[in-house]
Amino acid sequence: MHTITNVNNLPSSIYRAVSNDPYNAGDSDITVTALIKPPHMRRLELLHKDEIVEDAADRIFSLLGSAVHTILERAAMDHCIVEKRFWVERLGWKISGQVDLIDPTEGLLADFKVTSKFVVQGGIKPEHQQQLALNKLLAEENGITGIKRLEIVAVLRDWSKTKMMREKDYPKSQVAVIRSPIWPKEAAEAFLIERIKAHQNPNPPLCTPEERWQRGEKFAVMKKGAKRAIKLYDDAKDAANHVATLPSGASVQTRPSEPIRCAHYCNVAQFCSFGKQWLNRKPETEENT
Repeated sequence: MHTITNVNNLPSSIYRAVSNDPYNAGDSDITVTALIKPPHMRRLELLHKDEIVEDAADRIFSLLGSAVHTILERAAMDHCIVEKRFWVERLGWKISGQVDLIDPTEGLLADFKVTSKFVVQGGIKPEHQQQLALNKLLAEENGITGIKRLEIVAVLRDWSKTKMMREKDYPKSQVAVIRSPIWPKEAAEAFLIERIKAHQNPNPPLCTPEERWQRGEKFAVMKKGAKRAIKLYDDAKDAANHVATLPSGASVQTRPSEPIRCAHYCNVAQFCSFGKQWLNRKPETEENT
């Protein structure tokens, strides 16, 4: 069991709520959520489970996500399936996946997430699509039929009413529904088998750039003495042209390609050769103009 600290001195009630996470994966070798994870990341989590240290402040969004399940219990109707775990066996492993909501009258399988507005603005994330497809497969393997619609119900933790009123493409509500395509059963089955094999590999390769959520190199236009960029550019020439229009002392700050997951969302980066290299990187450089 990994250690949860309270470096930011959160109220004891919040710290206890974070520490007493009731999540239980049940009797399974791996869950759908873990299957979707990079195999290298999960292997390190298993190897270093007693060495992982996480601060309670970094788990607040997870705590809010747990609160959504209380809402689901409150909203449940007799004909709905709520927070139900299903199992299948493949390649000698027992796989489990928990669905948030199945409404047979609507042919709907939905997963509820507390997440960022960027999820809505960027379309459905690949891992969310994969999770829904696998949970649908598991439900059908356990006798649930008639699922014709897959949805992410996103509660947007960073939504702003004032921004919604000002920005044309901003989400219109703090709750957004994102539809996911229905995979053919053969495609879902093939993906399930591929992921099991990847996780059964005792020495999986390092995470791919996609698994690291790699963001391309950016060029930030900075005013003298400012801490935040005026604008980010993909091209250095565009950034330099912008700087040329600003008062003396403005600069272009080169922000290297960033593996978002390694930098901010991986609790085993310190045990990974790539992660350690990234965490020990040199500071960003500036080109003064």
